[in-house]
Amino acid sequence: MKKQLFGFLAIIIALSASAFTTVKSSAHRTAVLHWYTVDYSSNPSGVINSSSDEYTVSEKSQVVSPCDEGTQKDCLRGFTNELTSFPTTAMGADQIKRPNE
Repeated sequence: MKKQLFGFLAIIIALSASAFTTVKSSAHRTAVLHWYTVDYSSNPSGVINSSSDEYTVSEKSQVVSPCDEGTQKDCLRGFTNELTSFPTTAMGADQIKRPNE
């Protein structure tokens, strides 16, 4: 009888513990980034001016880039927080590239 009681107790504990565990979703949600255009006319490293357009988009693939796609220079730079100080040469959390000119 004790063996059965311990067996039932173990099952109840296992069910109770699994009832409170969370299942992580396999879908990866991307953080929202604030995207700014980069100007190279005054600085070879690129500057984000106060007049720069801002895009707030969560998926990088959905950002409408004003530049042709490339691999060399930043066309847009994405930041986790909205920028408050301009001009800035900060690199940000992510970039969308364009070809060298």
